[in-house]
Amino acid sequence: MPDGWYRYPVDGDPKRASRAFADRHLVLRGGDDPTAVEARCRARDDIRSAFSTMANAGTTDLYFFDGQFGGVPMNMLFTVGVVYLGPTIADLELPAVAPVLGASTTLTELPVGEALRARSEGEIDGGGSLPASLPGDIAAAFLAASGSGGPARTTRVDYLLPVPQEHGSFALISFQCAGDPFVDERVAHFDILMTGFAWDGGR
Repeated sequence: MPDGWYRYPVDGDPKRASRAFADRHLVLRGGDDPTAVEARCRARDDIRSAFSTMANAGTTDLYFFDGQFGGVPMNMLFTVGVVYLGPTIADLELPAVAPVLGASTTLTELPVGEALRARSEGEIDGGGSLPASLPGDIAAAFLAASGSGGPARTTRVDYLLPVPQEHGSFALISFQCAGDPFVDERVAHFDILMTGFAWDGGR
């Protein structure tokens, strides 16, 4: 991975992965007053819960970026997982599967073959209900790191591609970032990373 990216294996030991993620990336108010201590404990509990949920949903890895673009901190993450859509979906031509990801989905060509790509926009505020696609604890980590005290724009890009020799299974690679600066550049960065996606030798 390029500099600034960190990998967390979710499916092996999600509790350990969540602790490593929180220790490295969670930015919350310091101090020993009860409010600060409670906030740190709740954030860690939320992150642990989200990692367990991702593992149960078939997520295998989470990658998190805490580097900078143009001198400005730019958090990004993407997850890699496997979803089983069944033999009926598997028998369709890939463009016909596009409704799984939504109306904005397009067909794209990766070095490993055809894939579906979808981009969507949303908003998080750290205090209300959050999109199901963005766990609240991860959103909180975004907001704390960026110093935002109010609503933050989120951008999501999904890639869906068939898993070779596993009829009905698809790899789902989902990218998310928060904030307005350099959104297109961050998305382009992820798209470039996807050109290096490859199956391991066992596929």
